Amino acid sequence: KEYHILKECLNKKLDLISTGGGVIESLNFSKLVKNNYVIYIDRNNDKIIEDFNKRNCNHLDIHQVLKERNYMQYADFYFYSHSLDQIYFEKWLNGLNKKIDIPFNSYFLCLNLDCIQPHIQKIRTASIDVNAIEVRVDLFKSYDLKFIGQEIHYLRQNIDNPIIYTVRTGLEGGKYTQDPRELLEFGYKLGCEIIDVEFRYPISFPSVTTIGSSHGNNFYNMINANYNLIKPDIIKVVTKLENKKRLQKLLYLYKNDKKIILYTGNRGVMSRVENNFLTPVSCNEFGKTFPEQLTYYEIATIKKILNYPVNIKCGLFGRYLKTYPI
Repeated sequence: KEYHILKECLNKKLDLISTGGGVIESLNFSKLVKNNYVIYIDRNNDKIIEDFNKRNCNHLDIHQVLKERNYMQYADFYFYSHSLDQIYFEKWLNGLNKKIDIPFNSYFLCLNLDCIQPHIQKIRTASIDVNAIEVRVDLFKSYDLKFIGQEIHYLRQNIDNPIIYTVRTGLEGGKYTQDPRELLEFGYKLGCEIIDVEFRYPISFPSVTTIGSSHGNNFYNMINANYNLIKPDIIKVVTKLENKKRLQKLLYLYKNDKKIILYTGNRGVMSRVENNFLTPVSCNEFGKTFPEQLTYYEIATIKKILNYPVNIKCGLFGRYLKTYPI
């Protein structure tokens, strides 16, 4: 019965349809919804069981039901409900599949954490002066998708900054030991605004803002081989300072205005001051995710001493502003 009601609703081309959990057990469910976005709204298992026990369903084993119903295989997006927050859900829903605009002279905070929830107050304080927050999923204490979903949605529900979703393997100085593309796809399902894709593991997310990253000396081959597979909005390269000229020649071939160029070692620290777009910064509370990282205040202090441009919020008024060299 539920299957046929869903079919009727789809034929009416309604914007949003809420179904019961049992609808996926219909044999033709996947065919029915293939041209529509499916959102899996998950909750704490204890809460699900508590609500289930209030119903007259003693003939069903809820633990077996939860095990057999693989909602994730049908889901285009995943929403974890920590609380009945309609405003947050609508905000999250309206932000799906949209590229975002990041200004120049911007920064993102790197979270060196194995979980989010116990640290949320400190994250709020540390994120005041940055334009985005990077979540290093490879540093999490668990790679269980439900755990990742809980942490990401808790962060999104409590801060306004866009999230950069990142998974680094050992080859890039991270902790994840497998191909990261499955976890990256989950980051897309979570509705993260920016997804960081290593050129080594190409995957495309054309409807959201994507960073194409390369760590190490093999950037030339990696970028040339996989740029068109990823088609990133932003190029990020972290390499040795002696590779600077070779990197500049390569990047001349790719017309991305938005680049994050960082050099390693003590001589490369100044690149974090000179970089003028989405510079990664650390904070004293959480430590560094990369040895040469500086805090926002360290970079701002150096820029002030050297008379570099710093963040200035201003408004421009007038006609034909595009004709001026701003």
